[in-house]
Amino acid sequence: MAMLSLLNLFFSPFFGILMLWGAISPIENFSHRRLNSPEPHSIFHDSTGNLEFRLGNDSLYPEHLQSLVDSALKKDGAKPPYTAQQVAGLNRALRGKIPVDSEILFEYQRDPVTQQVEKAIPYLLERAVPFGGDFLSEAKVTMDQGEPHVLLLLNAEGKKRFAELTTKNVGKHLAIVVDGTVYLSPIIQSPILEGKAQITFGFMDFPTLLATCEDLVAALKRQYHLK
Repeated sequence: MAMLSLLNLFFSPFFGILMLWGAISPIENFSHRRLNSPEPHSIFHDSTGNLEFRLGNDSLYPEHLQSLVDSALKKDGAKPPYTAQQVAGLNRALRGKIPVDSEILFEYQRDPVTQQVEKAIPYLLERAVPFGGDFLSEAKVTMDQGEPHVLLLLNAEGKKRFAELTTKNVGKHLAIVVDGTVYLSPIIQSPILEGKAQITFGFMDFPTLLATCEDLVAALKRQYHLK
């Protein structure tokens, strides 16, 4: 793997591979999993652009967490993707069974062609948001090797805080959450000191890939009043 100046977080359509490749390292390039669509219309088309970085809570084994979620959702009859109200209801139903300072959010694995949700993966995350989009100074679509991607630049305070966050939490999971949905939850391998990140969505046709990047950038700009 070539060492770049950006953090490399590889998104796989398979959870086990995601955990293997999805580790935060000083490379600082964000690569998302496959997000195909038959039309140039992305999942971020109606996004509010609310970006959060949330620390994972590893106090429950994934199998136990999945069992709790399956039991609660079976009673409700909810099907993914879940609404914000359904996720909030799930967390209320599991009070006393999960840590009081944590909540469950989901990552959705989608069919690469139809974009229909095939699986919802629960994550137990700390409720506190140690880092968010308020520390962005710029978001834009740029080209890299003929493919569009999203480049995020942190302001001076953001660069400092992200360095502190990743320095203090080496070995922990750090989830990237947009509009209440988890898009990856890699492990912090070492402190991240560079004040920029690249988000790359691979394995799409060019119009869909461009639309995905443009929609996310537009949402982030609206939410955080970026240039």
